[in-house]
Amino acid sequence: MGNKLSKLDFSRKQLVQFLLIVSNSQLVYAFIAIRSVLYDPFLEALGVNNTQFGVLMGFIGLITTFGNIAFGWVQDRFSTRKVLAVNSFVYGILALFVAIMPQSPFFILAIVFVGFGFTGDALYWASVLKSVRNIAPETKQATAFGIMEFIRGGWEFITNALAVAVYTWLGYTIFGMKVAMCINASLTILSALTIWFFVPEENLLQTNVSSEKTRLAFKGFLQVLRMPAVWMTGLAASCVYATFAAVNTYFVPYLKNVYLLPIAWVSIFGLINGSITRLTAGPVAGFISDYAFKSSAHLMKICYAVLTILLAVALFLPKQSSVFIPAAIVLILVSITCFLIRGVYYSPIGEMGVPKEMGAAAMSVASFIGYSPSFWAYPIYGSVIDSFPSAKAYSIIFIILIGLAILGFTLNFFLGKKILEHRESNKAGV
Repeated sequence: MGNKLSKLDFSRKQLVQFLLIVSNSQLVYAFIAIRSVLYDPFLEALGVNNTQFGVLMGFIGLITTFGNIAFGWVQDRFSTRKVLAVNSFVYGILALFVAIMPQSPFFILAIVFVGFGFTGDALYWASVLKSVRNIAPETKQATAFGIMEFIRGGWEFITNALAVAVYTWLGYTIFGMKVAMCINASLTILSALTIWFFVPEENLLQTNVSSEKTRLAFKGFLQVLRMPAVWMTGLAASCVYATFAAVNTYFVPYLKNVYLLPIAWVSIFGLINGSITRLTAGPVAGFISDYAFKSSAHLMKICYAVLTILLAVALFLPKQSSVFIPAAIVLILVSITCFLIRGVYYSPIGEMGVPKEMGAAAMSVASFIGYSPSFWAYPIYGSVIDSFPSAKAYSIIFIILIGLAILGFTLNFFLGKKILEHRESNKAGV
């Protein structure tokens, strides 16, 4: 990892900012990430079923989908320090409220999850992407985003392992789940305070006139809407995000309810599936994209082809407890492939030379499309699981994922061509 960081040519100040910002970008989700290792206990502590939880996640997705496009240009007006610290602090307080309170009525949970959508995504995430995009050189975008995924995966492993340990130590009870939720929410608040005190202010638009900042930011936003590279990047990202929604949330209950594994085993699988794979796949994706493929789109095209094959294997594997080991291995390979794509899926924006002063706006438009599955995927998956027997429900989900993988392959095929055309134009001095 040290060698990969050195390839980014960060100054000491840039390195500290990069590490703090990227760490915060995962710790803000420490509370909600528990679902990837303790899905059923997490839902039990919230007092909801699969469909209701899918709807709650859909509320986050709704705010994210439309909030990214509405608030991206606004984030270009404020420093990363203010945006990240304030939003993650509020997110942590909301999470702590849910953790401390007894099972709340659904409408209260809906309000809280809407708050998560604003503070963890719509008013937050584009600034994270903008920061990484601005700190890293244009030719090292994929490496920077890959390292970002590695660090985020490390924090996810630590927080989820802590949640599993607390839940196990306290006897697999709702009380144990609540304590784990409180601890992770507190880590989010602590990370927010760290950003506030240790990340300096910045002024990306280089102007002291508030009205001028608004005019420039909004003008940049309108220009971004006319950039095909931004739209194609977002649509390609949406394919893997919809797949990731299933990988990170529903693979654990899939093994538990279809292959009948005990909670301890599926929790260990969840840690490997959600965190260990992320630790290895993210930086590998960025490195080989920049230094082997010279284009993130070409790497993603290959990954989508592999993903299609793996999902087909998972679909046709016998749904018997005697074959749970092959099933788990295939699912982990699916997860690794998703994280390889996630490590670089917004890199094409930097590779296409989108101006840095439009960074948050470009990332917001791409995020609007890329994260849109968070609005529809969770409710669909949750409803399917509640509407059909477990084996049939997950077969339907796998068929959906195969279709998304094929679409992702097609999009990245054409996106790769556009990146090559852009680079040839630069070489020719056009």
